[in-house]
Amino acid sequence: MSAARDFATANQLILVLKGSRPLVASPDGRVVINPTGNAGLGTAAPVDTLTGIIAGFMAQDVATLKEQADALNSTIAGLYVGGLAGILPQVNWECAQWWRQTYVSISFRYPISRLTG
Repeated sequence: MSAARDFATANQLILVLKGSRPLVASPDGRVVINPTGNAGLGTAAPVDTLTGIIAGFMAQDVATLKEQADALNSTIAGLYVGGLAGILPQVNWECAQWWRQTYVSISFRYPISRLTG
């Protein structure tokens, strides 16, 4: 974390480091650790997607806030949403698996013919 902070402050840029816990380091020395996502999102294709998400957030920020646009907030929001997008399919799959198991268990115990009449 200190290496990211040092690099961002020395070069006056916003740095995104991907990993199991992605982080954003700002030119003023702040470091934000993103709670969403997983290590699989650090590969090439998700990083390209993340760049687009952050660029989209920045474009919306500039279009609406003009001179008050904040690149750091856009980067943090983009990283957060990108991480959520990466974990939601897994969560939904696990919910679908649970529902399928529950439904099968119930349907064997209470066949439709017994429930309807």
